[in-house]
Amino acid sequence: MAELTFDIDAIVTSLLRRIHEVMDRHVVGMPEQVALIEDGASWSYRDLDRHVREIADHLTSLQVRPGDRIMIVSENCIALAALLLAASRIDAWAIVSNPRLSARELDQIRDHSGWRRMFFVCGTSKEATAHASRCGAEVRSLGALADIGVGPVNVSATAEPTEREAAKQVAVLIYTSGTTGTPKGVMLTHENLLISAMTTAQFRRLESRDKVYVVLPISHIVGISLLIMTLMVGGMVRLASRYDPAALVRAMTEEGITVLNGVPATYQRLLEYKDGSGLERLDRGALRLIAVAGAPLDLDLKARIEREIGLPLSNGYGITDYLV
Repeated sequence: MAELTFDIDAIVTSLLRRIHEVMDRHVVGMPEQVALIEDGASWSYRDLDRHVREIADHLTSLQVRPGDRIMIVSENCIALAALLLAASRIDAWAIVSNPRLSARELDQIRDHSGWRRMFFVCGTSKEATAHASRCGAEVRSLGALADIGVGPVNVSATAEPTEREAAKQVAVLIYTSGTTGTPKGVMLTHENLLISAMTTAQFRRLESRDKVYVVLPISHIVGISLLIMTLMVGGMVRLASRYDPAALVRAMTEEGITVLNGVPATYQRLLEYKDGSGLERLDRGALRLIAVAGAPLDLDLKARIEREIGLPLSNGYGITDYLV
């Protein structure tokens, strides 16, 4: 295989200024291509562009200003992706939070962040619904999005200055797990995310025909990167709100997914499902690339999954802080 080389200066100068702009050329070039899909729904690139514009207008009408921080409490779903991109469109900072966090953990992030408003995607998560009720959110529609809990406005929030340059404008505020102390908010700029997405897409040779299975939470840097890099190349993002090995097997055999990222437990449970369901062998379908991140990878598990699926298991180290 030929060695891939990168001219970082060329990459930086060719980048767009905001993460939501990664879809723009595909809206023009292949508007009917499926961009996002979840159980029971899909949006084309034309749909995604139109709905993100509408949702951005709703955010503005809800007094979200450029430089404000908004919390999006959601599982992986189309609504979460749309809210994240709409925040980019108005230069708000997005804080994507896993609804399975405890009330104390979520409140700790909210209070530290200087939030302007909280949004809860209730349609895909009973935990998000419970948090929305606890926080006094009104459940309503935002454009094409139904069952969105909209929290009260924090009138004391101060908007940060906005910057034209992608290298200076913060796109997302990701809170670390707090393994060695209190969770810390890591400010990642649009340039951070765009360069990460572009270089990874090139290493993986992602193309518009790829269908990327995104089950890793978009509240984590790997999940966000998978979303952005797939839209960047005009591929399809297959969103999974929760990990279910049976659903993953169906996606492999029936939906034609080509790229899978997981944590070690993703692959361990996949092997356990195969053994428990009596399958003679896992059918990888169109899968061409598998990768792992987020935790140490046991070499025995790596060898077993490679024998079973017939593909090398790439081991990535995607700690949030390293993008800064």
